[in-house]
Amino acid sequence: MKKIDFYAESPFHGVEVGCDKIDEFFTDHGNKLAQAVSTGAPFGLLVPPYMAALTNLTASKTDTAVNLAQQGSQTMTVDNYILQFKADVTKLEPKVLVQFPKDSVEYHEFFPKGKTAYNNVTKGNIGNLLATIIAACTKYKVKLGPEPEADFTALSTNYTSARENQIKKKGRTVSTRSAWDTNLDIISDLAYYNLLTIAREHRGHPEKLRMYFDQSIITCAGMITLPLM
Repeated sequence: MKKIDFYAESPFHGVEVGCDKIDEFFTDHGNKLAQAVSTGAPFGLLVPPYMAALTNLTASKTDTAVNLAQQGSQTMTVDNYILQFKADVTKLEPKVLVQFPKDSVEYHEFFPKGKTAYNNVTKGNIGNLLATIIAACTKYKVKLGPEPEADFTALSTNYTSARENQIKKKGRTVSTRSAWDTNLDIISDLAYYNLLTIAREHRGHPEKLRMYFDQSIITCAGMITLPLM
């Protein structure tokens, strides 16, 4: 005899497959359910809430994919500005050395910890390093010309904007992932209710459940077993 408590546990929670496969599985069930109802199956009341939940699930999947792509783009932009900063500092040093010897106080205003510090620039220290360079370029603008100050100031502005956008995009990605999880819980519960309702209608004929659920879509990476099959 099968364990009775087995039937009180939804088989649709905790399926470890990608979002695309999960969405495909639930979409397939919705289509099969609607088709069965159109040919006379007594499950018409199940269709509207399920299809509404399916719409929300698919939308949150799309939103997550879009946000992940945009987040990747923002990250690339931020990383490129860091690389540009390193390159610009490398170009600046010879100009500084023309005006100030390496052991001079003035040189150390540009490179207080040597040029190596700028080779190790990260998102955590780039703000301070940019401020140091900009302050020195501003102070010695007469000797270096206005271009270094203008270039590093523009770079600082662009980097700050790109970094803020990256952080915002990360927040949106977390939010859309949370929406996906919420919508997945909702549709999983509805699919479970549908399963129990359909199984009750087809007592003694578990094979008919295959008309409504295609386990092969999600079986490869995460096995689901419907209780009455």
